[in-house]
Amino acid sequence: MVKWSLSTADAVNGRILLADGKAIFTSYNGKAYALNADTGAMIWIYDAGEKIALEAALADPTTVAVVTSNGTLALLDLSDGIVKLETRLNRSPVAMAAGGGRIFLGFEGNVSAVDLEGNVANSPNNAESGS
Repeated sequence: MVKWSLSTADAVNGRILLADGKAIFTSYNGKAYALNADTGAMIWIYDAGEKIALEAALADPTTVAVVTSNGTLALLDLSDGIVKLETRLNRSPVAMAAGGGRIFLGFEGNVSAVDLEGNVANSPNNAESGS
C-alpha cells in the first residue's frame, strides 16, 4: 500500500537521501526536495535554476550537498533548505559523495575534496608513489 506520492516535473535522479526524518531527492527539473518521510508533507524545495544531474548527499549532520550539471555546488541547511553556500566549480562533476564535512567530486581525470566553506583541495599526485 502506497502511503504517499509526489509528482515532479521531471525524472528523479539517483537515490533518495534519508536524514533526520526527511526524504531528500533531486530532479532533472533543477530542484531538490525535502519531504517528511512519514507523511510526504513538503518541508522545503531548493531551486537551482539549472539541471541537477547528481543525487543529493549529506556532507555533515546538518548540511545537504547538491551539484548541478553546469558545475554549481550548493550546500543547504538540512532543516529548512536555506543556502549555506553556493559556489561555481570550474567544470561539471560526474560523481559526488559526501561525509565528515567534505564533499568529494569526481571529474574526468581527478577527484577533488571541498570543505563546507567551499575550499577545494586537489589530491596530491601520489597515486603512483610505489609504497
